[in-house]
Amino acid sequence: MPLRSYSYKVIRQIKILSPFSEFMGAFIVVGGLLLCLFSKASIHLFINRYHSSFGDIFFTHATLLGDGISASLVVIILLFVNYRSAATIAMSNVICAVIIQTLKRTIFAGSVRPFQFFHGIHALYLVPGVEIYSFNSFPSGHSATIFTTCALLSLMTKYQSLRFFLFGAALLIAFSRVYLSQHFFEDIFTGAIIGFGVAVLTAAVFDQER
Repeated sequence: MPLRSYSYKVIRQIKILSPFSEFMGAFIVVGGLLLCLFSKASIHLFINRYHSSFGDIFFTHATLLGDGISASLVVIILLFVNYRSAATIAMSNVICAVIIQTLKRTIFAGSVRPFQFFHGIHALYLVPGVEIYSFNSFPSGHSATIFTTCALLSLMTKYQSLRFFLFGAALLIAFSRVYLSQHFFEDIFTGAIIGFGVAVLTAAVFDQER
């Protein structure tokens, strides 16, 4: 595929994704500013101060929607609806998984998660019953998975309100990783960008139509 033609298709996917793509752009700007102005530790401690019984239950269950099993279920269901969309989401998630795991285990191998980072320094609020991990924090695989899946699902609908909902759902599920102290904000920020980027690039290859 010629580079110019592929670039055109990438831009086309971004336009079709509106308003998902606009909210994604705003998230990148605001999130980037937060990371420039504040340390990952201060951001995490600020978020960790705010918790509730409802939040504990909601985010404990919401975070499950960002794992590979949930993405696989989406692909299986779509096989009976739209084979091309199912193939696109499957391919995008595989690419995301390869990128995330490569980064986790090579360049950022051993990067500590909040629990380990603050161990002996600050007592974090931890949601009861949630298994807390200590290493391979950066970037967030759940965030990449949910953003690439929701972005591609947005291509399947012509309703902008549904795209808004899908972006909100992706953001909440990614945020659940910080709420549960499984990741820092920079982890989900990077994971979300990787997920969205891979979704757009993969969709351009498959040349998805609405």
